[in-house]
Amino acid sequence: MADIGEEAAISGLLGGLERAPDGVWQVTRALLASPAVAGWLHGEPGAPASSEQGPWSALEALWASSRPGRRALIRTSARSGANALLGAFCLHLTQRGLARVAFIPISVHGGMADPSIWVAALHARLGALTSRKASERALAPRVADDIRPILDGDENPEIPLLLVLDGAHENDDPAVWSRIGWTAGLPEHVSVWVSVDDDAGVTAARWGEALDWLNGWSEVVLEMPSERSVAALPDDVDAETVCVLSAASGPIAEAELVQIVGGDRAEARVGATLRELDPWLCRTAYGTAFHHRALGKDLALRLGPPGDARGRALLTSHVRATLDGRSEGRGAPISRADYAIRYGSMHFLRHDATAEELDRVIAEPMRAAWEPLDGGAFGFRALVVAAWRRSHAAFGEATSEAARGRCMVQALRLRTIFEQLTTSLVHALPEMVAGAIREGIFQPDAGIELAKPLSENDRLRLWRAVRPAVSEADALWPTPLLREADRAVAGIEASGASATRSAHERDRRDVVLRELKSRRVAKALVIGALRRIAERLRSPAREEVLLLAARRLAGLHPERRALWAALLAPLYPEERRAERLEDVDAQISTLPKLGDRLEVLTERLLGTSAGASAIVQRAMGWLLSSERFPLTAQRLLFHVPESEWNRLVPEEARALVRRWQGESRGSADALGPLRCARLPPWLAAEVQDAPLAEVRERTDVSDRNYVASELVSFVTADVRAELARMFFSEPPEAFRGQDRAIENWAESATLEELRYIHQKVLPCMGSQIDDALAALSRRAVKLGDRDLATSFCAAMEGDDDRRQAELEIALALGSFSDVERLVRPDLEDEEASGMLEMVGKALKSEEGAARFAALVRGAARASNRLSAWAAVFPSLSPEARERLSAAVADTVKEVLREPPEESDDTLCSMFPWMSEESLCDVWRERASPEAWRPTIAEITPLFTYDRRYDNGACLDTLLLRLGGEAALVAWARTLAELDDWFSEIGPGPEEG
Repeated sequence: MADIGEEAAISGLLGGLERAPDGVWQVTRALLASPAVAGWLHGEPGAPASSEQGPWSALEALWASSRPGRRALIRTSARSGANALLGAFCLHLTQRGLARVAFIPISVHGGMADPSIWVAALHARLGALTSRKASERALAPRVADDIRPILDGDENPEIPLLLVLDGAHENDDPAVWSRIGWTAGLPEHVSVWVSVDDDAGVTAARWGEALDWLNGWSEVVLEMPSERSVAALPDDVDAETVCVLSAASGPIAEAELVQIVGGDRAEARVGATLRELDPWLCRTAYGTAFHHRALGKDLALRLGPPGDARGRALLTSHVRATLDGRSEGRGAPISRADYAIRYGSMHFLRHDATAEELDRVIAEPMRAAWEPLDGGAFGFRALVVAAWRRSHAAFGEATSEAARGRCMVQALRLRTIFEQLTTSLVHALPEMVAGAIREGIFQPDAGIELAKPLSENDRLRLWRAVRPAVSEADALWPTPLLREADRAVAGIEASGASATRSAHERDRRDVVLRELKSRRVAKALVIGALRRIAERLRSPAREEVLLLAARRLAGLHPERRALWAALLAPLYPEERRAERLEDVDAQISTLPKLGDRLEVLTERLLGTSAGASAIVQRAMGWLLSSERFPLTAQRLLFHVPESEWNRLVPEEARALVRRWQGESRGSADALGPLRCARLPPWLAAEVQDAPLAEVRERTDVSDRNYVASELVSFVTADVRAELARMFFSEPPEAFRGQDRAIENWAESATLEELRYIHQKVLPCMGSQIDDALAALSRRAVKLGDRDLATSFCAAMEGDDDRRQAELEIALALGSFSDVERLVRPDLEDEEASGMLEMVGKALKSEEGAARFAALVRGAARASNRLSAWAAVFPSLSPEARERLSAAVADTVKEVLREPPEESDDTLCSMFPWMSEESLCDVWRERASPEAWRPTIAEITPLFTYDRRYDNGACLDTLLLRLGGEAALVAWARTLAELDDWFSEIGPGPEEG
C-alpha cells in the first residue's frame, strides 16, 4: 500500500470520531497535529524517529514482534510526553498502510476519563474501520460496552487492526474493563496496546480484581528521554483552584470554577491561577482542564498534604448543591453548572451518591438541566446507564429480601427510563430534529449527537435542514461533518429537489416537543400493568395500587376510561365494589356509541354480574331499537346471564336471537346462540331449529357439508341425527377436497362414523389431508379405539404430523415404553421443544411423569429440557422435584446463555419451580444493562426491549418471589411516577 501524507494520515486516524461524544474529535486532532507529535514523527535532535535506541525503537520492536491477538501493557512515566510518542507511532503505521489503527487518548483531556465518552469513541472508531454495518451498529443507542461484536464482524480481517488506549490509568470506572470484551482473547488479526502511567501506581493493590484482565499480557517499559519532561510547575498559585482542577472529571468553565472555589476574592484568585497555569491547561468549548490529570495531582500534592482530596470534596459539595437546587426548582444558571451536569453528576453517581441520591440524579430536574447542553437525550442517557449498572451490581451484594427488592425496583426504573429516552430518539424524524434546533429546543451542535442513530438517508435530510444554521468557524462541528452536510445539501440542490420546508419542519415548538420528546407509551399500558400487579396483591397493598391506577383514568378517552374502570372494579374490597360498579354502569350509559357501550358492559359482566340487571336490560333495549347490530353485540349476548333473558318478553328474546343469527358477520358468529349456555331452556330449544334450516337452504353440496360440520357439535341429539343423515347421504367421492368439513365433523364423530370415513370416504379424498387425519386420529383416541387411530395416523404424508399423532396415541392408549421410544429422537433435535412439552403436559400419572423427567435429562438443548420439566413438574411429587433440583439449576444457567427472545418463554414457564438461587441468576443475567438490545422489535415475556412499561406477568412473579409484596408495590409506585414524569415533558400523543 502506498504511503500517504501526514494530513491524510491524521484524517484517517480521526475517521468515525466525528460522531463520538463531547469533543473527542477536536481533542484527538489537537494532539495528533501538535508539535510534540511532529517532533517524534520527523525526528528531533536527541530523539530521532530512526534512532536505534530509545522508546521509538521499543515501539517498532513491539510492532515487529506482534503476533495475532497480541496484547501488550506499555508502562511510561508521568508527564514524559508518551502520549505524543504513541500518537506519532500510530500516524507512522497509518501513513505507511501497515495497519488500521484505533487511537483513543484517554489521558489527554479530563472528560475522556469517563467510559461513557471514551468507550463510545472506541465503538465509533472501530465501526468506521471494520465495516459500514458495524459503523451503523456502533452509532446505535448503546448500553453494552462489549466491542467483540464489532471485531467479529470485521469485513477486512486480512488487514491488521491495532487498538491503542493511551492513559488507561485515568479511566474513571475500573469495572468497564470486565465489559470491554477482550478478556477472553481477540480475533487473530487484532492487537491491543494499553499504556499506563507507571508512577500512578496502577497495581492490583489499587484496582483489585479490576486488573485481572491484564494477566498474561506482555509488558513494555518506555524509557522516555529527559528532554521531553515537562518543565516545573509553578508554586505561586491558588491551592483550592488547583485541587479542584486536579480532581475534576472534565473541563470546568471559569465562572463555575469561581463558584466552586468560593471564598474571598475567588474570581481574582481563579483568574490569576488559570493564567499562571496556561501552558499546562487544555482549553475546550466546555471549559478548562489539565492536559494530563497527573500534572494536576502532582501540583495538588505539593500545595498541601490532602492533595486533590480537598478538590474532590468541593466538587462533590457543588454537585450536591446543584442537585438540591434543581430538585427544589431553584437551579443555578446553566452557565455556572455545566461541569456539575456534564461531568460531576457522573462521577458523583459512580463514587459518592447514596442509593437515595441516585434516584435524585436520575430525575426530571437533571434531564431538564441536560436539555440546553445536548437536548437531554445523550448525556442524561449515559447517566441513566451508569446508574443502572450500579443498581444492578448492588443486587448481587444484597443480603435481605427487602434490600434485594429495592435494588430490583431501582434497576427496573432506570431500565424503563433508558428505554423511553432511546425509543423517543430512534423514532425522531430528522425534520423534527431540525425543527427542534430551529425552535431553540436543541442547540445547533446537538445535531452531531442527534444524527448518530439515524440511517444515512435520514442523516442527509438532517444536514440539509440544519446546515444553514451552522458556521464554518463553529469549533463544535468537526470538518468531516461539515463536509458531509455540504455534500448532502449539494446533492439535493443538484437533483432539483424542492427547498420548501416540509409540514414537519413548519411545526411550532409545542408540536416539536410533543413529537420529539414525548413519544411515550399510552397511559392504558400503565393502567394495565398496575391492574395486573393489583391482582397479585392482598389488602391493603392492593388498594394502594388500585388508587394509582384509578388516578390515571382521567387521562383517557371516555370509552377507554369506562372500559378500564370496568376492569378495575371487581378488584376492590367487597365493601367498596358495589359503589365502583355503579359508577361503571353510569359511565356506560353516557357513552355516545352503542358499540362502545356494549364492549364496556361485556367486560363488566366478565368481572361480575352482581348489580348489573338494570344496565343489562337497558342494553337489551338499545339492541332491539338499533338499526344495525354492532360487532360487539354478539360477545355481549353470549355473556348475558340466563336470569336477564328470562326478564324479557319471549317475543323480545326471540327477536334478539334472530338478529344475533341474521346480522352476524360470518358463520362463526351465527353459531353464538347454539354455543351459548346461558339461554333459557325454552329459548335454547327453539334455537335448535335454525341449524337444519341453515343446512337445507344451501344448494351447493360442499357448502352444505361444510356448514353442517360447523353446526354438528352444538346441536341436540335429534338435530344431530338429521344433520348426519344429510352429511353422509352424499356419495364418498363428493368429499374430495372437503378435508375441512371432515376435520370439523371429526370433533364429535361417533365410532360408526369414523369407521365409515376410514373405509369409504378416505380413499376418495385425495392427498394433503393430514390435518383432517390428525383430527380423526384424536377422536379415535378419545373414543378408545387404538387400531382405528393408528390407521388414520399411518395414512398421514408428513413425518412430523405422523410422529405427533403416534405420540398422542401412545400417551393415551399405550405404555411409557412406547412414549420413550417415540421421544428419544426428539432429545437430540434442537427444534423439538414443543413435542417434549406436549408429552410433559399429557403425562398425568406420577410414575410416568417421574420417568419422563428423568428421560429429559438427556435432551441436547438446555431450553428443551427446561420447557419439558416445566410441563411435567406439576405432576411430580415434592421428592421427585427435589431429586431434579440440581439438574434444573444447572440447566437454567445454560438457558441463560441463549438469546432472550429464544429462551425467556422457557425460563418464565419454569419460574414456579425454580429455586431462589436460580431466580437470582435469571435476574442477574436478564436485567443487566449488557442484556439490553438496541431495537424495538425484541419483546419477551420477561422484559420488553423497547419503551413499554408493560413487562408482563413473569416480571411480576420475579419481583414477588425475590423481593416480596413490598417490591411489587414499589414497582407499581415507580410505574406511576414514571408515567407522571413523562406526561409532564410534553402533551404527548392521544391516549388509548
